[in-house]
Amino acid sequence: MERLLIENVKESLMSRGIPFASVVKRASRIVVYTVDERAPRVLSKVFGVRSVSHAVELPADLEVMKRAAVELASRSSGSFAVRIQRITKEFPLTSVDLARIIGGAVKASTGRPVDLSSPDQTIFIEIIQESAYLFDSRIEGPGGLPLGSQGSAVALVSGGIDSPVAAWMMMRRGVSVRPVHMRLTEEGERQFLRAVSALEEYSPRALDPIVVDHRETMEEVVLRLKDAGALEWTCIFCKRLMLLEALRTARRVGAAPAVVTGESIGQVASQTLANMAVISRGIDALILRPLVGMNKEDIVKLAERIGVMSGYRPIECPIRPARVLTGASWDRFVKVAREAGLATLAGVES
Repeated sequence: MERLLIENVKESLMSRGIPFASVVKRASRIVVYTVDERAPRVLSKVFGVRSVSHAVELPADLEVMKRAAVELASRSSGSFAVRIQRITKEFPLTSVDLARIIGGAVKASTGRPVDLSSPDQTIFIEIIQESAYLFDSRIEGPGGLPLGSQGSAVALVSGGIDSPVAAWMMMRRGVSVRPVHMRLTEEGERQFLRAVSALEEYSPRALDPIVVDHRETMEEVVLRLKDAGALEWTCIFCKRLMLLEALRTARRVGAAPAVVTGESIGQVASQTLANMAVISRGIDALILRPLVGMNKEDIVKLAERIGVMSGYRPIECPIRPARVLTGASWDRFVKVAREAGLATLAGVES
């Protein structure tokens, strides 16, 4: 895991043209030696990283640390606090004693007040063996597992916000995703590509999206369902055909037989428990639904956080019937598929 995380860190920097001297693991920290100011923002989007700090490396010497802390404090104003963490325990003084001594030096030199509850500036020092790292800010990272540590899957990504959020959540758990878009409209495809660009901010390499023309197939399906008097089944067939195509794509690109979707229970007509059961029945793939129990408000907040809301606008589905089915059953689905001549297409034995 750690080796993969370090490789992802290096590749993320290199793919964005950010120079660095080296990337080394020191105890529970990864230290990146670079002077490029873009590096913290890039590294804060690497899965497996909890936080990123732009630090100064110093010898783990009390007088050196005191002088450096005073210098850093002199650049700010208001209240302050000093937080010390000995990542390794070679230094003879405790973290509490160090914070008291260094904090006292800062107060004596700058005259700034100490506030341990909500300071205007927090000075952090982390000590690892013979080195100390001084900084006063942290950028939150996404956490999770290193991308690629849990294999790969295809992700069905529409022109909406739910499915790219679902893909991001699986990436956060270490799954490399190959985004697949089932095109129904040109605007949907454009929004899909924008969402992929946002997801690529969290990947050390390009995601290589795939676009499949779904409109022509579904126009034929709609005609046959109309002739069979079963237009209310359109969404069920549409989603099932998407899963089948995603599975074929996974086999073609060498991904695991796993498909990520943005489904959330009860959010739209095709996402009732009964409908999802029919949609995925008999499909020889692991269907991953990370949003299944989330509220729309929570999904939107996460979409805003990861950047997939940029340029988004709702798109009306061009094939959605006036009446949609919410309580499908497998027996009725098989009957409709056979009557409409869609059994083979929908993966139903004739």
